[in-house]
Amino acid sequence: MKLEFDLAIVGGGIVGSAVGYGLAKAGKRVIIIDGADHALRASRTNGGLVWVQGKGANFPAYQRLTRQSADMWAGLAAELRELTNIDMEYRRSGGMIFCLSADQLETQRATAEKMARAHPDYQFEICDRTRFEKMLPGIRLGPKVCGGLFSPM
Repeated sequence: MKLEFDLAIVGGGIVGSAVGYGLAKAGKRVIIIDGADHALRASRTNGGLVWVQGKGANFPAYQRLTRQSADMWAGLAAELRELTNIDMEYRRSGGMIFCLSADQLETQRATAEKMARAHPDYQFEICDRTRFEKMLPGIRLGPKVCGGLFSPM
């Protein structure tokens, strides 16, 4: 039996699978080639994290693509739930970058401000330690955490 495909995707993690799914919906014949189940790769180890903070600070086009991609995950999760009756439990609750010094905090502030200048709708909040403690009740921060950056994106 001879199998023919338009495209081969190497890697069946969340990104490879999503790309393969999208291409198949667009009418392409796709094969996804993946490694062994025991390998620790990005999809298995990142817990479904879709991260936009700090991405593309020096490359605004990449920042835009990253954010567009992240914006599309909610729709994909809903579509897959409709098709499979499996809830991916996707939620966009934001992300935090913890800083261990005033210098790190200033670097994060400068990066976030740079990103906001390139894309004015980029949202962030500079937080002191007390703010993080209020946002994370029940979680004890390490003694060196002085604050950081939170983005709802």
